[in-house]
Amino acid sequence: MKINKFIYLLIILLLNFLGVSEAKSQYNWSNDNDTTTTPLLTVTSRIVNNWANTINKLGMKSYSIFHYPSAIDFQVKNNIVTTPNNKTSSYIKIDFSHKASREEYLKNSAIVEHYSNIGKHTKIEDSKALLKAGISALSIGQYGKAKKWLTTLVKIEESKGEERIELADALHALGTLYLNLGEYDKALPLFTRSLALKEKRLSIESPSVANTRARLGDLYKAKGMIRRAEAFYLKALSIHKKHTGLEDSAIADIWMELGDIYLQKGEYSKAEKYFLRSKAINKKSRGANHPIIARLDSKLAKIFTNNGDLEKGEDFYLKAVETTKETLGENHTAVARAIKDLADFYKNNKHYRQAEHNYQEALKVAIKTFGKKAPFVAEIMKNLSEVYELTGKFKKAEQLKKQLIQQYS
Repeated sequence: MKINKFIYLLIILLLNFLGVSEAKSQYNWSNDNDTTTTPLLTVTSRIVNNWANTINKLGMKSYSIFHYPSAIDFQVKNNIVTTPNNKTSSYIKIDFSHKASREEYLKNSAIVEHYSNIGKHTKIEDSKALLKAGISALSIGQYGKAKKWLTTLVKIEESKGEERIELADALHALGTLYLNLGEYDKALPLFTRSLALKEKRLSIESPSVANTRARLGDLYKAKGMIRRAEAFYLKALSIHKKHTGLEDSAIADIWMELGDIYLQKGEYSKAEKYFLRSKAINKKSRGANHPIIARLDSKLAKIFTNNGDLEKGEDFYLKAVETTKETLGENHTAVARAIKDLADFYKNNKHYRQAEHNYQEALKVAIKTFGKKAPFVAEIMKNLSEVYELTGKFKKAEQLKKQLIQQYS
C-alpha cells in the first residue's frame, strides 16, 4: 500500500525524534514523483530496530538487547525481510506458502540484519552471538558476512587456550562455508579439526559428530572420492539411527547424498529409491515447497534423463528451478546450481539456444552469490564457452576463454 504524505510526515518526524532521519534516503522517498510503495509494517519494524540503534549509540547497550529481538519478531510475523541492498519489501517475489520454509528464511534474514546493525556500533565478541549470526548468514547465502563472523569466532575461541565445543561448532560452520564455495582445500582441515574436537569433547556416537562426518562425506563426494564419501555417509547414518527415528530430516539428508553416490556409480534404481525415500520424509518434515525438495527434483531429473525419459527429466529440472526461486529468491547459490543443472540438460541434449540462455542466467547469479573467482563460476563459464563453439559463436567463445584465464591465473 502507498503511504500518503501525512503519514509519511509523521514517520519522518518520529524518526527524527529518535535520531534516525536517514530512513528517508534509505527508502528512497525523494520527491513527489516517486512511486515507491513501502508497507507501513516495514517502517514500524524499522522504527523498533532504529530505536534499538539509538539506545545503543547512547551507550545503553543492555536496554537495546530487548529491542532488537522485538524488531526481528515483528519482521518474521509480518513477512518482512531486508534485502542485501537494504531496500525492504513485504514479499520480495518469494512465495512462502509453506510455513516452515517461510519462517526459516525470514528469521535468518532478520537475524543477519540484527547483528549487522549491532556491528555498526559495537564489536561483537560473544561466541554464541557470532555463531548464530554466522550460521544464519550462511543459510541465506550471505557468505561475506558469514565468513567475517565465523572467522572472528574461531580467533576468539582459539585465543582462550581451551578446546571448547564452541570452537568445534565454529570450525564446522566455517568448513561448510568453504565447501559451499568449492574451496575444498580450505574446508577439509576445518572439518577434520572439528571432528577430532567433537569426538574428544562429546561422544564418538554423538549426533553432532554425525553431522560433521556427513559434511566430510559431502566434501569427498564433491572431490570425486566416492568410496570415501560413502563410508563417511554410512557412519553418519548409523549414528543418527541410534538417536532418532527413520523419519528424521538428518537421516533424509544422508539418504539424499547416498542416492547421489549411487547415481554417480550408475546404479539408477538404487539412487531413485534413496531420493524418493528422502523426498517423502522431507515433504513431511519441511513441506513440499522447501529448497531441499527442489534439490531432490533436480537429482530425480538426472535419473529420468539417464533412463531416456527426457520429457519427464525436463519437467523435474524446471520444477526444481521454480521451487528454488520461490523459496530462496532470485539471487542464491542454490538458484545458480538449479539453473546450471537445467542448462547442462539442454546442452547434453543439443538444445543449445536454451542451454546458452540458462548458462548466462546461472552465471549472473553465481557471480553475485559465489564471487567471480569461485570454481563453480569457472565451470559455468567453461560450459558456456563450449556452447558458443558448438553454435559457431567463436568470437564469444574466445572472449570467455580469455576471461577465464585472466580470472584464474
